[in-house]
Amino acid sequence: MQHFHLTSMKTLPMPQAARFLRRDRRPFLGSLHGVALQWVMLAGGLWSLGHSLGAGPVVTLDIGSSPNPVGSGARALGQGNAFIAVADDATAASWNPGGLSQLERPELSLAIETVRRREGTYFGGASGNDSADTLRLNDFNYVSIGFPFFWRRNMVLYLNYLKLYNFNKTLDYPYARDFGGGLKVDEDFSFHQSGDFSVIGPAFGIDVTAKLSLGMALNIWNDGVTRSSSFTKTTRRTGTVSFAGLQDRYTLVAENQFRVNQGYSVVFGGLYRLSKTWAFGAVFKPGYTLGIDHRRTQTYEQLGTLNPHTDPPVDETRDAKLHFPTILGTGIAWRPRDPVTVSADLTWTDWSQYSLHENGRDTNPVTGQSLDQSRLRDTVTLRLGAEYVFILEKYLVPLRCGIGYDPAPAVGDTDDFYTLSVGGGLQAGRFMLDLAYEFRWGNGVNKDSFQGLDAAQDVRRHRILVSVIYYF
Repeated sequence: MQHFHLTSMKTLPMPQAARFLRRDRRPFLGSLHGVALQWVMLAGGLWSLGHSLGAGPVVTLDIGSSPNPVGSGARALGQGNAFIAVADDATAASWNPGGLSQLERPELSLAIETVRRREGTYFGGASGNDSADTLRLNDFNYVSIGFPFFWRRNMVLYLNYLKLYNFNKTLDYPYARDFGGGLKVDEDFSFHQSGDFSVIGPAFGIDVTAKLSLGMALNIWNDGVTRSSSFTKTTRRTGTVSFAGLQDRYTLVAENQFRVNQGYSVVFGGLYRLSKTWAFGAVFKPGYTLGIDHRRTQTYEQLGTLNPHTDPPVDETRDAKLHFPTILGTGIAWRPRDPVTVSADLTWTDWSQYSLHENGRDTNPVTGQSLDQSRLRDTVTLRLGAEYVFILEKYLVPLRCGIGYDPAPAVGDTDDFYTLSVGGGLQAGRFMLDLAYEFRWGNGVNKDSFQGLDAAQDVRRHRILVSVIYYF
């Protein structure tokens, strides 16, 4: 569920920046030379100071998991998430509903995941202030129940619940900068975000011919239905600003809550079995819009000798719309003999459609800037996987592995992420237990999330997924 990052910080216009030094009109130095020096400082160093003081954070939406949505299930994860042309178990509705009609008996599935992510943040423009933050998460991921039936053709009806996007992120770092002329800023920045966007809905699959099957899934995003389609991000900035022998300490706390009040999306899928050896799959996810309730609160206090003051607290709620991109995916599966499956998926995501509409403005959710100024680049994801099943007298024991190129959207070049995965399982009677591990990494990424700062991140994510299927 990867990608709402560090909130960007906007530059203050000159009159607003000036108030952080002095609210009255008396010059600091008591002379014409002092007045001139003061306004030179404001025109130069304080323009940059707006990045660190008093500016309300620009709200960005940072997905903590991969931003390229995939389905669930440890079997698929173990095969590198190359599952579009396979999709033959209880998680099929989350990958390719066109594969649902392959199910032969009622099934119930459940998946639980553990995620450990480490993000090292590196600053080029600030004084040696690198940071590394780790997040651990144990969470319920997926549940489904399906019933196959026959009426002139094989058909399957499914009900699914999937946590599609995870927004959990934590980032803490010190920020220090000398602007020259005696103007200095030292700040501790803390960013915490938690929550999920989940979907629930029915899915249907049908055999159109002996070789072709089609399917469709309806996803309901409403938090009132899923009880898990909201997230909260909290930013806390504390520090000191020093100028001309004077010093103030400031504290800014901003909280943004996002809740899906209405939203629906559909997924269309198809599977074509060319022969017993080859199969081809395709998925189409049209772009969709989520209605968002956005509540923002903020407090700011500045104490000391420079310009002590307290801003009026902010507490406002706005309606917003979050537009998600269109996705096209295709896959191929090769089964040279019964125990062996080799699969590959290629997925294109139109991230230029990704936008947040609020207060009459369309912004880039990653950078917080106007959409006209910073559209994201589209991504193409490639995944490869393989499975070998050991057929024993009473058990089936599959072993799996996979690799992937899973880029994240960015304004310039996309951020390059890669994945490695392994997995295995055990089927005994009516139960199937699967376990998979995935390692996802990227270096020098997430630069768009640090507007106004020369910063980037090295990301390492470890994910373990356990799924259980019960056959009725």
